[in-house]
Amino acid sequence: MFFFRRSRTTRRSSEAGALMKGLQFTAEWAPRRDYTVSEFERRTGKAVTGASVWRHPHVHLAEVKEPPLGPKDVRVRPRACGVCGSDVHFYETDGDGYIRYPGLTKFPVVIGHEFSGEVVETGKDVRDLRVGDLVTVEEMIWCGECVPCRNGWPNQCLNLEEIGFTIDGAMADQLVVGAKYCWPINALAEVYGSQEAACEAGALCEPTSVAYNGMFVRAEGFKPGGVVAVYGTGPIGFAAIALARAAGASRVIAFEVSPVRQALARQVGADEVHNPLELAAAGSSPHEAVRQASAGAGADMAVEAAGAPGRTIPEMEASLAIGGKVVIIGRAAERAPMYLEHFQTHAAQLYGAQGHSGYGTFQNVIRLMASRRIDLRPIITSRFPLSEGVDAIARASLRQDGKVMVKS
Repeated sequence: MFFFRRSRTTRRSSEAGALMKGLQFTAEWAPRRDYTVSEFERRTGKAVTGASVWRHPHVHLAEVKEPPLGPKDVRVRPRACGVCGSDVHFYETDGDGYIRYPGLTKFPVVIGHEFSGEVVETGKDVRDLRVGDLVTVEEMIWCGECVPCRNGWPNQCLNLEEIGFTIDGAMADQLVVGAKYCWPINALAEVYGSQEAACEAGALCEPTSVAYNGMFVRAEGFKPGGVVAVYGTGPIGFAAIALARAAGASRVIAFEVSPVRQALARQVGADEVHNPLELAAAGSSPHEAVRQASAGAGADMAVEAAGAPGRTIPEMEASLAIGGKVVIIGRAAERAPMYLEHFQTHAAQLYGAQGHSGYGTFQNVIRLMASRRIDLRPIITSRFPLSEGVDAIARASLRQDGKVMVKS
C-alpha cells in the first residue's frame, strides 16, 4: 500500500526570476498570403489555424522562468509526459516551412500536455489536493464564465487556453495549473503497484479521454455487440480500440500501416488489423474488410484517428451500418470528400469532437484504468529523459512507436 504525504507544502514558492528547464518551441509569425488574421489573433497573439500562421519552427531545451503560484493553483512536478501527434505536427513542416498543426497555438511555448506528476506545492485556497498527491491534468483550460462554458460546453470555451499549445506545458521541471483541472490518480499506484507505473498510466489519461469524449460523449456510444472500425492507431486510436472493447463491441477492426502499431493494436483489443496499402495491393479496400468482418452489416461506429479524412471518410461512408456513426477525432488542415446522400439514406451521423473536459470523462477513464478494464501502458515503446526531449520529438516523428514518453 502507498501512503502519500499530507503536509501543506514541501518547497518555498519560486523566487522571482528563478529559472528551470523546459522543452520550448519557437516559430515565426508569418500568415500565409491568403489567410486573414482576425482581430482576436492580433490582440492575443494566438493563431486559430496554426498551420496558416506559424513558420520555421525550432525546438530546444531552454531555460525559462519558473511560474508563480496563484491561490487556487498547484505546482506539479511532471513524472511522465507523452509526445503527442500534435507535438510532432509542430516539429514537421510543409513545403513552405509552415507547421502542420491546424489548431489554436501561441509561440514560444513549452510543450507537453499528456502528463501526470506529483503535487509539490498548493495555493492557499486549494482544499482538495495535498502535497504528494499524484495527478493527471486536463489540457483544456476552460474559463467557466463564457456562454459555451455556462451552457455545458467547456471544450468550446471562448477564452480557451491549452497547456502545451498556448501556455507552457509539462515537458519541464515543473508547471503551475489550476487545481480544478487536476484529477488524482493515487488509486492507480495502489492497483499497478508503483508510482512510476501509475504516472505512466496517468499520462495516457488525456489521449484516452479525447477518444472517450468523441465516442461516448459526442457520439453517445454504440450498443453492446456493435462493430467498431478504427482508422489510425496512434495513441488516440489505441485508446479507441481499448474503449470499444471495454464497452462491449463484438468486433473491433483497425487500419494501420506501421507493423509495430499493428501488433500493439491487437494487444490492446483489436480483433483484426489491416494495412490499407496491402489491401489496395491485393485489390481490396478498408470498406470491403469492414463489410466482410461484419457479415455485410457494416460498422456501427467508425473512428477517424488518423488525421487523414481525405482517405478515410470515403472508406467509412462505404462501410457504415444503417444508423452508423462516424466520429472525427484526428486533426487535419484539409477538406474531406463526403457524399451526403449516403448519410441520408443510411440514417447515418457524423460527429466532430475536440478535447476531453467535462461530462465525467477524466473521472470515468481513471475508473476504467483502476478497475483494469483498460490498460494502455503496453503502447509505451520508447522513453527519454527531459534532457533528451528534442530526440524524443524526432523519434516520435518517425512513427515507429506506439507512444514516446518523456520521463523525469
